[in-house]
Amino acid sequence: MYLIFILFKLVLTTEIYDYARISYCNDTKKYLEESYEIIGGPHKENYGFATYDGNIIFAFRGSHNLHNWIADFEFIKSNTTDYLEDSDIFENALIHSGIKQSYIHIQNRTRDLLHLLIHKYPEASIKITGHSLGGAITTLCAFDFAYTYNLKIEAYTYGSPRLGNDVFIDLVNKYVDMKRYVNNADIVPHLPFENMDFIHPYTEYWIKKDKITICKTYDKPNEDPNCSASLYEYSIIDHTDYFGVLTSSC
Repeated sequence: MYLIFILFKLVLTTEIYDYARISYCNDTKKYLEESYEIIGGPHKENYGFATYDGNIIFAFRGSHNLHNWIADFEFIKSNTTDYLEDSDIFENALIHSGIKQSYIHIQNRTRDLLHLLIHKYPEASIKITGHSLGGAITTLCAFDFAYTYNLKIEAYTYGSPRLGNDVFIDLVNKYVDMKRYVNNADIVPHLPFENMDFIHPYTEYWIKKDKITICKTYDKPNEDPNCSASLYEYSIIDHTDYFGVLTSSC
């Protein structure tokens, strides 16, 4: 029975990852019967899509130019202003400013699609996923939906960078059922640096040699020192190849 459960979890994990991968495709309707684009920003960029497959799914893409994105990655934090309504619980909560701005570009669109899909499918569970930068946007979107609308949200991120300080991440851990996947020595989950007060939410699932380890959770630091945090050499290739499938393959 335990083996069946593990296999079921692995199938579910790779199915959710497929949505994160499809988010890189320009024509998602080639893969999905029902698909709603998430467009935003000053250049009307495509950030991903929402769909229904028995669950309500939101999927967010990462950067198409990974090397430039890593080279230009800034380590600046800002408060939650413009992202969420003011509240005492957000006092001292800080988020990566560039990633927050990326989500703000599409926040109204994601909320509109959430209302549309909940109205059409009121009994459906809500799952949000994304790879790389899309993983960080997934976290912001999941917390927005869970906190603002008091919804149960499952979030699956793949190769997501660190997103905020301990005050904000503690709130994410409280409100969102988060599963954070790291492929072997993927470099991106180690950015921005932990000593700059950026941390990850729970729970890390470390993929190494086709084995997934469910890592332990700690209050501080949040990362299990026996999982990907045990590494000192990192790989860009591991960032682009989850479960043996290239993230940007359409």
